[in-house]
Amino acid sequence: MARVLRKLGVDLIYSEGQTCCGQPAFNSGFFDEARTVARYFLDVFEKESWDCRRTFAFIRDRAVRGILRCR
Repeated sequence: MARVLRKLGVDLIYSEGQTCCGQPAFNSGFFDEARTVARYFLDVFEKESWDCRRTFAFIRDRAVRGILRCR
């Protein structure tokens, strides 16, 4: 998949530091815990220099990709 995307001119990033995004805690009603975990997850990606409209970020879990928004 990475080769195909690169041939199409898409920039790729994969952050080794990515962790759980907090969605399981959020879905279970543990909102404070979810916020803490989600903040770390976002901090990891904010350290990368990338444009979310032009760059494909490899994120381990499909459900996580569904809850993220490009800002």
